[in-house]
Amino acid sequence: MASESTTKPFVVDRGTSGGKSNYNVDVTTLANGGAERELYRTDASGNNRVLIQRVRVDKDGKITADDITSNATVDERRDLKRVSSTLKTGVKTAVNSVKDDLVANNIDGTTASTIEKTAFGSGNEAINEQRGLTAGEPVNANFDLDPNSFDITVSDRKTNYENLFYPQDIATTGQDRIKFTMFFQSGRSVGFDLERGDNPLSLGTRTITNISGSVTLPIQGDIKDTNSVEYDRATLNPIQGGLASVALNPQAAAKAIAGVINSPNKLTDALSTQEGSNIFNALKVFLAQSAVGGSSLIPRVTGAILNPNIELLLKAPQLRTFQFAFNMSARDEDEARQIRKIIRFFKQGMSVKRSNTSLFIVTPNLFKIQYLAGNDEGGFRDHPSIGKIKNCALSSINTQYTPDGTYMTYDDDARTMTSYSINMTFTELEPLTETDYIQDVARDDEIGF
Repeated sequence: MASESTTKPFVVDRGTSGGKSNYNVDVTTLANGGAERELYRTDASGNNRVLIQRVRVDKDGKITADDITSNATVDERRDLKRVSSTLKTGVKTAVNSVKDDLVANNIDGTTASTIEKTAFGSGNEAINEQRGLTAGEPVNANFDLDPNSFDITVSDRKTNYENLFYPQDIATTGQDRIKFTMFFQSGRSVGFDLERGDNPLSLGTRTITNISGSVTLPIQGDIKDTNSVEYDRATLNPIQGGLASVALNPQAAAKAIAGVINSPNKLTDALSTQEGSNIFNALKVFLAQSAVGGSSLIPRVTGAILNPNIELLLKAPQLRTFQFAFNMSARDEDEARQIRKIIRFFKQGMSVKRSNTSLFIVTPNLFKIQYLAGNDEGGFRDHPSIGKIKNCALSSINTQYTPDGTYMTYDDDARTMTSYSINMTFTELEPLTETDYIQDVARDDEIGF
């Protein structure tokens, strides 16, 4: 009996969390009366198909294969495990739209319900029932935390600022400068899936929304950055190493022990050597001191310590912090207005945002910081001789209204202070990796980050 396949395209719109994606569903009836469904990601024309998932059922509608391929993105893996996701809904709709055509000719005796069940793969309750799992029984060690399950919107967030300059004439010159812009980002999904081969923890993609407007200031003195990685001294004495090996591979350890027991001559020969006797006695003392919670029994007895095999091991990457200090004194009323708006740009941007519910407050705006150098065409580029800065959070701003120690104002309508001083602390959102140097640095002779 021949098989027949039908293809149905559909589009998934994830909104601000991921945009639109195009998919094809192929439903094939099988000669044994079962059915197979394959899910492909495509381009807008339906070409360049990439297999995402394959589900197969037998003639009784029982799932016999349910495989999500390594081509699936984090978001696709998450969506395929959620019954109500837009992707899962699109799959079900596509399958339903082709099943009638396939069944109309009674091809291979395949039933409508059998074809329909190919839409249920990856954790659907119907599949759990087929696998004999009852309600409340754990299906697998997978879970997903989806930001879309929370209804959180920001009550007030300003998204349009002016392009502000101090001093004002820096706007019309090719002077090297430092530029600050703002953006905000969405939450992201967190998933845990033991079936993944690379890493069971999966993190979704954040959506970044830029805020119009910027602040441009002259590059100040005392420019510096500190790149650091945290290391920790670690030890592993021979007894600990041996016990760890037993814990990691108990079957192999049991087999080795059984071999020694079955060959007592081997044990006698091993203990007859100086090294073997030392190991046996050290093990006894080590276990004794561990049992009583002591830590110095071996040096008390032997006058020596177990070789700690000490070495320096990576503990964690570090997030870089940057300090900026700017002094601003207005030379006319327009520049005074610019200074007041610049200070507000940073203060308002770094403030937390109210949400539509008193249960949550929302993350402040985040900042992009660029050292810019003028080029021969009158434009600007990343400064190749100063380290770049990744996206940052502004954690503090200190504003001095009387940095000269005396209260003095101009005689304008706003009573602008004659001088202001702001000190700001920024912290990068993510640690540096070598990938940043390879992908985000244009020239080989740039410092990079």
